[in-house]
Amino acid sequence: MSGEARSPFEPRDTARVVDLIRRAATAAVLVLGEMGVGKSALLDGACRRLEDTMEPFRLHGSPALSKVPYGVLAPFLGALPADEAGSRVQVLRAFWRAVEALRRDRKRDLLLVIDDAQELDAASSAVVAELVSARWMKALVAAPSGAALPRPLMELWLDGGVERVDLGPLTVAEVREFIEAAVGGAVLPSVAQYLWQESEGNPLVLGRIVDEARRAGALALRGKTWLITADLPGRGEGLLGLARAQLARLTDNEREALSLIVVAEPAPFELIERECGAEAISRLVSTRLVRPPEGPEGVLRLRHPVYGDALLNLIPYTTSLKLRRHATAYTARQAASAQGLLRATTWALECGFPIEDSTLLDAARLAHRLFENGLAVRAAQAVQDPDLQAGAREVLGQVAYGRGQYAEAVELLRPFALPDGAVRPGISGALVWIAARMALGHAPQDIRADLDQLPEGECRIVLTLVTDFLANDSERVAAGIASWRRRNPPGAGGSPADGAAAESAGERAAEAVVRTVEAEQLLGAGQPVQAMAVLRGVLESAVAEGALEPYVQAFAGVRLVIADLSAGEWDTAEADIRRFLAATTLGLVSDGAAAETARGLAHLRRGRFRKAQSTLLHAVDALRERDPQHILPLAAAAAAYASAHLGEHDGARDLLGEAGSRSRDSEDSAVVAAPFAGLFAAAAREVLGEGTDGAGLEQVLADVSDRGRLDLELQAEILWFEAGHRDRLERLAAVARRSEGRWAASAGRTASALASGDPDVLLEAGEALMRAGAIRYARECFAEASRALDRAQRRAAARAAWSRALECGAALGDEEPRRPPHAQRLTRREREVVALAVAGLSDRDIAARLTVSVRTVEGHLYRAYAKLDVTSREQLTMAVGPGSGPAAPGAAAPGPGAPGAAAPRPEISRPEN
Repeated sequence: MSGEARSPFEPRDTARVVDLIRRAATAAVLVLGEMGVGKSALLDGACRRLEDTMEPFRLHGSPALSKVPYGVLAPFLGALPADEAGSRVQVLRAFWRAVEALRRDRKRDLLLVIDDAQELDAASSAVVAELVSARWMKALVAAPSGAALPRPLMELWLDGGVERVDLGPLTVAEVREFIEAAVGGAVLPSVAQYLWQESEGNPLVLGRIVDEARRAGALALRGKTWLITADLPGRGEGLLGLARAQLARLTDNEREALSLIVVAEPAPFELIERECGAEAISRLVSTRLVRPPEGPEGVLRLRHPVYGDALLNLIPYTTSLKLRRHATAYTARQAASAQGLLRATTWALECGFPIEDSTLLDAARLAHRLFENGLAVRAAQAVQDPDLQAGAREVLGQVAYGRGQYAEAVELLRPFALPDGAVRPGISGALVWIAARMALGHAPQDIRADLDQLPEGECRIVLTLVTDFLANDSERVAAGIASWRRRNPPGAGGSPADGAAAESAGERAAEAVVRTVEAEQLLGAGQPVQAMAVLRGVLESAVAEGALEPYVQAFAGVRLVIADLSAGEWDTAEADIRRFLAATTLGLVSDGAAAETARGLAHLRRGRFRKAQSTLLHAVDALRERDPQHILPLAAAAAAYASAHLGEHDGARDLLGEAGSRSRDSEDSAVVAAPFAGLFAAAAREVLGEGTDGAGLEQVLADVSDRGRLDLELQAEILWFEAGHRDRLERLAAVARRSEGRWAASAGRTASALASGDPDVLLEAGEALMRAGAIRYARECFAEASRALDRAQRRAAARAAWSRALECGAALGDEEPRRPPHAQRLTRREREVVALAVAGLSDRDIAARLTVSVRTVEGHLYRAYAKLDVTSREQLTMAVGPGSGPAAPGAAAPGPGAPGAAAPRPEISRPEN
């Protein structure tokens, strides 16, 4: 594609088509694609790009004129006598005279633009073919894929000089671009993924869905991010006009065949062939309304499911009943298809047609997974069988929870015991009940007290375990796991962990929950790789078999992604987000913000502050609307940390305020993300310079060390290091050695190299870190190696190391903009060190004078250089002025706490030339 800007509404192949038309050897370009994929938009876009050199001359095929000779040419044949209207030669001459008149008026070459070319009559097609083959004008022609073009045009295409371009559906990235242009702002990536699935990348369908969602308030702006805030309008409502247009193009027989497929989907080929004939099927397939027959039995499906919902609304009730009778023998097969089941249930509920309660419950569960909550509620409320009503209440409760109606969810999902001791609604539903109570701020001890009323058994153990886990009560969690394992020892009973199928969905859910909690313990012990193996074992087969309810899947899936991040497996984390969090429509809507938080943390841990900030700010906007995992404090604190590093201090303080208030709101129902939120908040304040010599973060470090969680300790030590402190490098290296994974290994190697001070060790570490993708850590090593080499008077090597540091900075991008010196504020200790350095003392002399280590002096100088935006002692002297001494350092470097302090930069001192 050329470097020209392209509108999101303009198909990606527009520039290619323009380039082909401009080539001297090209007589015409044929654009093919299914209905709504953007053929007309491409023609319009190409004409706009060519308007400086070519004049568009438009023809538009029409079903009404397809049988009328020269029908589409009639507007250009007004002067032709009636007795000559049947002569092809006379028509050609008359048409050519009209073309020549346009050419003289416009003074530009003419471009014949034909849309819906399959609807041209044969006589008009012959005239067009002669003009193009004679090179009197070039042509840009569009037609649906698979449609039969008139014979003259087909022959023209066989002669050569004609290029073909096939338009495909939009990619997810293009759908996001399309939506953002339509709404005028950023959308959460999971929203784009969701609407891509709904539209299958068809721009026409996508545009209708977006318009309907905005009109209904289901797609709304929250903060600076567009989100799905409610159930989408009834599928297909925005496509009724398009569906009517499609039906108008069909014969009566084809219309009946399409209606029968809509009612019976997936419709067996034999049924449609018997009722409507094979020719009708062939026509529907060629016009891309229906997919080619699939499978050994040749079942037929609509190309776009949303069209089926629209068409269903257009089929009269009596016709629908007649079609249903034709399809009665195939209803069992239809129920096995997701879209067929939902459409059949929708039709039955609207028409009052009888449907079994078990089918209603299956449809309700499926509709909930697909985020069609309106249908889920209707189907669940219609269940009459007392034995199935508990399952229906569970669906209703989960829908209420997803809508943020937590009090209603608590009432619907409250666990109770049956006479035989079984607990309803079962583990999955009861877990949502716990989550809803936590969201309402109920104290864990109150939830435990209610659980104690249930009969003793596995269900009660698991539910109590989850309550303790969400409350961060490690002692009770350990006791709960031990109690569970006594009843379910490894290798006994064929548990899923041992590779055998669970006896029931409840047992599968219980095993998944317990194993997830065990994996969290492994994470706390610094063993994320082992935690990944445990969680993947839980999820792989269960998700493939559809054996886990959405909440349980998200419960385990979120922890798996956290384990991936703790291990430094960034690509694996992205794959697991897509597979286990965003695998269903419900997951995209409910866990989309959790996925973005995970992506933001991945960017932070790789030192990509700009990308992290953008990602996390969208997550914060979404989490304010829907936060089932209670991770808003973490997302806000991490966003504040990224913003502080980028020098956006007011925004960072606002985010810190939100993180603190949300944390206080959930104090009575603590969540596992809370400790990490506290770490990032303290680190953000440290970067902002709002602690006293880092006392805030230093206190958090001490608290974390007392918790006995290695994952927290590693994160805390890394944040202390990223804040510019170099007095705990040995401690960071030691914690990293005790932790698994690439992230810990990179941090440990960095700390060990910096602690050694050996330039050769630092250079070797920098190269290894570059290869491992730890670019920001590599930059630290190269910069420190440059300084060490400079002190050793190895100038050439110092400059080479500095160049490698700059390469790392370029690879990271413009993450940390320079700030003017007057915007910086030094701490008291930094002012003292700077004053002594300006007075000419070496780092060792300063350390002796202040009774601190040389590393501590280097750390203070590191931060001072960054805040003053200098890279050498000579520049430092110019920045603060010669003769500044300890007694009066404030004249050059104002005191702490003033606004505007920028993030520390890794460039400490540039080597002298």
